[in-house]
Amino acid sequence: MIVDTENPIRFPTIVRIVCFGSAPVLWTMVPVAGAIIAPIAMVGTLAVALSEVYRTSFARALTVAIFPKIAFILVFLAGIAAFSWVAFRMLAALFGIA
Repeated sequence: MIVDTENPIRFPTIVRIVCFGSAPVLWTMVPVAGAIIAPIAMVGTLAVALSEVYRTSFARALTVAIFPKIAFILVFLAGIAAFSWVAFRMLAALFGIA
């Protein structure tokens, strides 16, 4: 792995990348299409910013940009599964179902 001495990973650099990547949120002002365009544009812009600043491949930068969204969805689905399991066990105990 090549270490970039010109653009090290520092907090101000990350803040600038995130702010740059959050600019497409302005698309949400467009009534219908904005809700569809904004998240896609945000991930794309963040991936481009990461790949340019840290000189990495676009695929790796895209993985870094998408990972928090995928992790959130997985945690949300795990919470639904846990809640459903607890509710099922409680109803099974309440009605005497083995």
